[in-house]
Order: sequence, then C-alpha cells, then structure tokens
Amino acid sequence: MIKIDYNRIISIRVILLTSSISVLLINTLVYLNPSNHGWWNSPEFSWFNTLQFIFIDQLMIECISVFIILLMLKIYAEKFKLTEVKTNRSAIVKYELVFLPVPFLAFFIFNPFTQTVRFLYHDFPGLDWSVYMEEYFYSLELYLTYLPVNFLQAYSVLNYNLFIQKNRIDKSSDRELDKAFIEVYTSQGKTLINKIDIKYCIKKGRKYWIYTDSNSYNSHLTISKLEAILSPDKYVRINRATIVKIDAIKNYSFWENDKYILRLVDDHEFIMSRNRLRLIKKRLSSD
Repeated sequence: MIKIDYNRIISIRVILLTSSISVLLINTLVYLNPSNHGWWNSPEFSWFNTLQFIFIDQLMIECISVFIILLMLKIYAEKFKLTEVKTNRSAIVKYELVFLPVPFLAFFIFNPFTQTVRFLYHDFPGLDWSVYMEEYFYSLELYLTYLPVNFLQAYSVLNYNLFIQKNRIDKSSDRELDKAFIEVYTSQGKTLINKIDIKYCIKKGRKYWIYTDSNSYNSHLTISKLEAILSPDKYVRINRATIVKIDAIKNYSFWENDKYILRLVDDHEFIMSRNRLRLIKKRLSSD
C-alpha cells in the first residue's frame, strides 16, 4: 500500500517542468507541420519574436493552465480520499481511471481565462471579438490540440508522483529488511528483538502484536509494514491481520464457508480464505 502525498505535484519545479515539456511538445507538433514551414522564411520571422512568443505567449500562460490542473487533481484526491493505493496493476489502473474527469473539467475552467489572456496579448488594442470567438472558442483544432495535452500533463504528473513515493517506500523497506533487529514495546519500556525469533504477528483491535516462542510484544509497525520488513522467504501473510513464520506452520484444514484453519506447531489457530491459501501454496511451490 502506498500513501500518496499530493503537495509535491503543485511545487514550482513540477509546474515549470510540466509546462516546459508541454510547450516543447505543442510547438514541435505545430511548427514541424509541413503547412507551417513557410513561417521560418517569412519576413516576420526573428529569433527575438520567437523567444518572446515561447516564453510569454506559451510558457507563462501554460504555467497557469498546469497549476490549475494540478491543483484540481490535489483537491479532487483529497475530497474523495484518494490517498492510498495498492501496488498491484489493477489497483493502479482503477486509481488512474478515477481521475479521468479532472483534466477534462480543468480544461473548461482555465481555457476561457488563458485564451482571453492570449487574445488580449496578441490583439490589444484592436480587439475583434468575432475573431476571438471563432479562433479561441469555436475552433475544433484548439480542442484537438490542447485537450489531449492536458490529459497527458495530468497523468504524467500523477504517475511520476506515484513512482517517486513507491520508490521511497521500496528503499525504506529495503533498509529495514537489511536490519536484523526491530524495536518493540514491553511493559517496562522498549527493547530490540531479532527478527528471526518472530513466530507470528497479529493485529488485535487497534494494536499490533509480535509473538516469539517465549514472549509477546507490542509494536508501532502495522501489519503491512511488518510484512515489508520481514523476509518473504521465511514469513507469509495469511489474512489481513496476521503474518506467520513458514517454519511454524503445522497444517491446515477446511473449516466452513470457503475458509480454512491454519495451525501452528504450538497449536495456535488462524482463519484464512481459500483464495489466500491458494496464493500461499502457489508462492511456496514457486519458491
């Protein structure tokens, strides 16, 4: 499970980078088009005008558009509590599909503003509002050019943010996995226990417990976090609230309603589903 922080996506660096790539993409598509090649040889062409066009008409206004899109992504995610996502492919696809309305809606919020700014910048003081409506609102080319770019912007940033945070979690988990000891709580304070001594971990109510052959300890780590830092070669998660040591498993048997009882060598019993049992058997057989 990845906990997602959306504050990063509205940073100045992300906005500038996204806007710059978008401007480069749009201008490459437009000005490499054969119909526009004559512009390079026209009397009106100059590098000063070109740079002014790119940095003022394009980049500056694009930053406004990108900021609105990314801000709406953040507000939308927080409104619908899209702050966690599982790391499997189907969960990520569902996560992305939920955001489909955002770039579309954002386009119709910022487009009137940004296109009006462009129109005023190009045509002031000789404003012809009929040209404004025809070229900036009723132009199918406008929508076909910019709307796909807005979706590309939104999903590029969403996936970049997801990748960065997953990468940080993976690195943190790798560091924890390399550690031989973990910190736990006893009635007298904190202590360190060797991870190989853990027999099983379980969630009871709102607390997380770790059991060894001789003692039980309270842990500040969740079951998901414990699963990440315990060796997958030695431990397996049998349900949402329990992780057991593979060597401690004695047997399993059918119980009821498509569920099974898993017994440990010390005769502790846990309930797991048929699907979970199948996944465990598949993983152990592949190992």
